[in-house]
Amino acid sequence: MQKVTLNEKGFQVEEVKHLNHKGFRRPILDILEDLAKPIPARFIKKKPVFSRQNGKLVKTGEVDYVSWSIYIKLLDFGNSNQ
Repeated sequence: MQKVTLNEKGFQVEEVKHLNHKGFRRPILDILEDLAKPIPARFIKKKPVFSRQNGKLVKTGEVDYVSWSIYIKLLDFGNSNQ
């Protein structure tokens, strides 16, 4: 039976250790830890959701989203809750 080591965020350390590569700027464990952090509310926007009803598009709700460019900046500069 193989021993599984988890970090404080619950990621299996042994599985991702080999993914670190000299060509990358950040270790994969750091990126995974950043992805596990909550996104600050100021970066979350609303996007409308539409459904087709009787042949017409009708707004039926909204979803929260973060644009990819903002998410990349959060990963590059760290996820600050300030």
